[in-house]
Amino acid sequence: METDYFIFQQQFCGGIVLAGPGMILQILLIALWAMYIFPYGWGFTESLLFGSILSATDPVAVIGLMKELALLSDLRVLIEAESLMNDGTAIVVFELCIMVLLEPGSILMYVGTAMRLVIGAPALGLGLFIAMRLWLQKTGDAIQDTMITVITAYLCYYLAEAGGCNVSGVLAVLTLGILMSGFGVTAIQTDEARQMLHSFWTLLCWISDTVIFVLAGVIIVQDGFLMGSDVFKAADWGYIVALYIGLIAIRCVMIFLCSPVLRYTGYGMQPRMCS
Repeated sequence: METDYFIFQQQFCGGIVLAGPGMILQILLIALWAMYIFPYGWGFTESLLFGSILSATDPVAVIGLMKELALLSDLRVLIEAESLMNDGTAIVVFELCIMVLLEPGSILMYVGTAMRLVIGAPALGLGLFIAMRLWLQKTGDAIQDTMITVITAYLCYYLAEAGGCNVSGVLAVLTLGILMSGFGVTAIQTDEARQMLHSFWTLLCWISDTVIFVLAGVIIVQDGFLMGSDVFKAADWGYIVALYIGLIAIRCVMIFLCSPVLRYTGYGMQPRMCS
């Protein structure tokens, strides 16, 4: 809900290109790189699964620094837009790879699953946003407004993932958040409620990011270094370095191929900014 909706509108085309075709290309290149450098005998589907996991971007530190310094709001929103939308692309590819590996079926079944994830999730987010906005218009209390947004966001994800809708919870909540940023704020009647809502979600996002990264570090250290020498070997350091170099190179290639679109859509991106 902190994303500037109106700048997001202008940068939407560039974000879609980066999070759509650019993301697919990035996943394919990472899959090929993983098949080439890793000695694990992965097939193409397993490599695509690996690529979908590594392709989703999370530029929390960069966006936080740009906000603090008030630099290039158009570039910041473009990075945010790609980060938000490419999660959906990664989840769709991830789910399809899981289906191929665990529940093989026909091409039509895979296409139907992809369409359900891509179309059903935004529809669910839109429906819950309309209900939430109508609810917010009937309240004038800051605490109630904050609780309504929390309940709606949680309900949106629950219905998408576990409530029988069988769509992407990330895409559904993303749609809800973007619509809230653009049209939901006007339903909040007092400045006190807006301030509380902003402060609460800022704090919640910061706590969530911190917990996720701390847990990730703990799990890596525990499973990779404390479980015994047979889990993490000396050769794995070389694979990590090669993977890191490959990821940087692949990201550069993807940005370079998408740069013509970025330069002539939205606010326009100069070569120095694309770098």
